Amino acid sequence: MITTEQIQWNPSTGWDILSPQSNLAHAQWVMAFAGVDRAHADFLYPFLRERYPKAEILIASSAGEILGRQVFDDTITVTAVSFEHSTLKSVELNVEQFGDPAACGKAIAAELKGEGLKHVFVISDGISVNGDRLVEALNEELSPAVLITGGLAGDSGRFTKTFVGLNGDAKANRIAAVGFYGEQLKVSFGTEGGWDLFGPIRKVTRAEDNVLYELDNQNALEIYKKYLGDRASELPG
Repeated sequence: MITTEQIQWNPSTGWDILSPQSNLAHAQWVMAFAGVDRAHADFLYPFLRERYPKAEILIASSAGEILGRQVFDDTITVTAVSFEHSTLKSVELNVEQFGDPAACGKAIAAELKGEGLKHVFVISDGISVNGDRLVEALNEELSPAVLITGGLAGDSGRFTKTFVGLNGDAKANRIAAVGFYGEQLKVSFGTEGGWDLFGPIRKVTRAEDNVLYELDNQNALEIYKKYLGDRASELPG
């Protein structure tokens, strides 16, 4: 059996306990997604640690905090989870101490490998890490039966700095992962995109990893500027 509790913080009203559960002081896992200016707030981790003293607490900056069917900005959304049978193990890495994302993925896999591992949830710095390479390395090192979910931390489209923390304050250049173990644990996931088509379909003619340089042999940035017009000045760095 899994029990959850959600709470939200916003600048005008503070904390709001949305689904209080009497036994969630024993929660093993807590996810906190926050606006980039809130993710490293001094009050955040101490509050969560006091409320959930036994949990693996993962904090990440976002580009919009989802709660129910709504998306909020500049808030903090927290979900605490209590498992009846499953156990957890966590690991945090400083990206600057590794050569590339693949090395980070291998280090995470080595730390979390073990009997009964069913799921790895990973949140990575969204600026300094190529998420594709990170996940490829995890998949190479872990059994195909181990499901990997998670994502990249955000900073509301600024593309400057993101924050991730595990059992401590969120910081830049961090990757945090939590492994879930137990024969009775069943994990599934779903995804949905919100992008709409804009302009004609074009062919990528030059790219390196996750950096796009050319579309139809033309400078990709100049094409973006052409379609955005006056709003091109709002493009991030």
